[in-house]
Amino acid sequence: NNEWRRTRDVDLDNVTGAASTPPSVTGVEVSSDAGAERTYALGETIRVRLTFSRAVAVTGTPRVKLDFGPGAGDERWADYTAGNDTRTLEFAYTVAEGDALSAGVAVLANTLELNGGTIRSAVSGDDAALAHVGLPHDPAHRVDSKPHVTGVAFSSDTGDDATYALGEVVRVRLTFSRAVAVTGAPRVKLDFGSGPGKERWAAYASGSGTKMLEFAYTVAEGDASDAGVAVLANTLALNGGAIESVLTAGENATLAHAGLNHDPKHKVDTTSATLSVASVNGATLTLIFDKPLDAAASLVNGAFTVKKTPQGGTAEGVSLSGFPAIGGATVTLTLANAVLETDTDVKVSYTKPTSGTGSRLRDESGKEVASFTDESVKNVTGDTTPPRLERGEIDGRTVSLYFSEVLDPDSVGGCFRVTVYWERGRSEFCATGDVEISGNVVTVGLGQGEIWATAGVPSESWRSNRIMYIAPADPAAKRLRDLAGNLVPTPIRYYDYWRTRTIDLDNLTGVARLSVADARANEGAGAAAAFEVSLSHAATGTVTVDYATADGTAEAGAD
Repeated sequence: NNEWRRTRDVDLDNVTGAASTPPSVTGVEVSSDAGAERTYALGETIRVRLTFSRAVAVTGTPRVKLDFGPGAGDERWADYTAGNDTRTLEFAYTVAEGDALSAGVAVLANTLELNGGTIRSAVSGDDAALAHVGLPHDPAHRVDSKPHVTGVAFSSDTGDDATYALGEVVRVRLTFSRAVAVTGAPRVKLDFGSGPGKERWAAYASGSGTKMLEFAYTVAEGDASDAGVAVLANTLALNGGAIESVLTAGENATLAHAGLNHDPKHKVDTTSATLSVASVNGATLTLIFDKPLDAAASLVNGAFTVKKTPQGGTAEGVSLSGFPAIGGATVTLTLANAVLETDTDVKVSYTKPTSGTGSRLRDESGKEVASFTDESVKNVTGDTTPPRLERGEIDGRTVSLYFSEVLDPDSVGGCFRVTVYWERGRSEFCATGDVEISGNVVTVGLGQGEIWATAGVPSESWRSNRIMYIAPADPAAKRLRDLAGNLVPTPIRYYDYWRTRTIDLDNLTGVARLSVADARANEGAGAAAAFEVSLSHAATGTVTVDYATADGTAEAGAD
């Protein structure tokens, strides 16, 4: 320090009067870590630490007693291993075959013994006092020398869509504390949903002779799990087989195990693609499905028929030319003769070929699209008017945007920039939740969990909420458009992005849902079943009321 060099500072034991105060035990603890499963397996070490009032010197092998259960023969000795000339001594016991204790290890009070050795003051040489407190059974330090499950995980990959399709395999890996041998067909249960009949058995597939066993289930027709597959706890079943220790013949593994919650990264969907919307623009007819299609399908025009009704005429067929083109969720057909703006009642049909699987329309999982007949096609020929964002609503963390016309459901892209005004300020962010298009309505999940940490959960007190749509900077990226391909306009420059005008959002958060407040018969209505219904608040559009007669007979809804 300055002109002097010095060592680190150390505390000095005060031995003044030490002859009259021998070292004594001041603390007892289990110092080892039983791992995530809180269980010591065969060959693992349980360590106990005894702390003394001052440093002690050790010779020989003192020991302290552990308790593995309430019965005779359940005690084990933990031997001294380290700590000479310090205040803390470590004692250790290695789990042996046959050891098991679900309640957890205990340390028995006043069982420290010299076992032919010594524990003395490192300064005065006085014998240490051996009395000490005990520790009760601790479930954080269980013992199971048998092979037991230490981990459960999905080992299969769902791909970019996070979904298993028909014929794909859900794989679950169970990791054991040590190697196990498998005979027969053990299995573990999966849960595809909350209702009855949603459980499936994953059968043992591989891993005998190792610590990791693989179980597999092949997705079958009708399987579905929107929330994702779960693994049910404690459902590992031998099913007439066996799971035994590799080291000790005949020693059965413990079958208890944790479960896995429904995982949205492991969803299941075996339904085929269905037609969402169809439109025609001159000689181009576009079919948009609700999921991506197999672009390798060798479609031919013969699978499709198109018809229209000319102005003042009767329905007639429309010939196709070229070949159908598939891209993502879209099938594009080229018409031999363009549809006119004045043509009405355009229809399209698809008939699944009876031969040649390569010529059938199917989704990416291989599921074939079902035939459909006379699906309506929106005629957007000559439509050059861009769609307008007319109004919007916010309800909690969900925004609904209403456009002037139907939008292309495959055109999700860009930033939905939301401004929320709350009691103490304002927050602006791009919504990060899911975006869905249905007809002329775009539903946007706000996401942005960090906003709520500042502003609190969205409530009816939030006022003057606004939103604008910012198209992607990359002109090749998807951006909102109508069925004619007209883009949602973005005429104003916002930093590096184009944006639409900002619109106010009606705040529906906390607003009671529409309900019947009162209903009464309309006196003097004669034979007509006339009545008046009062609603909880004003409504727009068509409201349908279902009712029943005095004898309880349900009647058709009245608009």
